Amino acid sequence: MGRTRRPWLATMGMSAAPPALAGAASGVLNTGRQLGATLGGAISGAVLATQLATGPHARALAAARTLPAGARQPFVNGFTRAAHTGLQVGRGQAGARIPAGTPAALVPRLEHLAHDVFARACITAMHPTLAISVALLTAGALACLLLRRPPGAAGTAPAPAPAQHRQAEKPSGV
Repeated sequence: MGRTRRPWLATMGMSAAPPALAGAASGVLNTGRQLGATLGGAISGAVLATQLATGPHARALAAARTLPAGARQPFVNGFTRAAHTGLQVGRGQAGARIPAGTPAALVPRLEHLAHDVFARACITAMHPTLAISVALLTAGALACLLLRRPPGAAGTAPAPAPAQHRQAEKPSGV
C-alpha cells in the first residue's frame, strides 16, 4: 500500500509548500510515506495471517467429507495443527503432511485435496486483505482531494506588510 514510489506525488506536495517551509514539508512528506508503508504492511499482514489461520480448517472440514471415514479426522487435524504452529510451505509443499501409515491408494487423493484446500484458502484469504488495501488507498485519495486547495484560495495569499513598512512607502507630502 504505502510502498509505491510516486515522484509526481512528492513533486505536487513540495510545490504546494512555501519555500521557507520546504524542509518541514519534506520531513512531513517522508514521514507520512514511511508511516503509510509500515502501517500498510502491518495491517495487510495481520489480516492475511488471521485469514490463513482460520480458512484452511474450514476448507479441510468441507473437503474431508469426500474421504473415507478413517481418514477424515486426521486430514482435518493436519490443517488444524498447521494453523496453530504456523504454515511452513514452499515450492512443492501443500501445507499439511500425509500421515505415516496412510494406505498407498489414498495418498494421491489426500495430496490433491491438501493442495486444493491450501490453495483455495490462500486465494480466499487474499480477498479481505486486498479489500482493506483498496479501502485505505481510497480513503487516502479522498483525504488528499479534501485537503487540496486551488491556487489563490483563501489562506494562501501572502501576509500583508507590517504597518511601519507601509507608512515608509508613502511619498512625503501627500
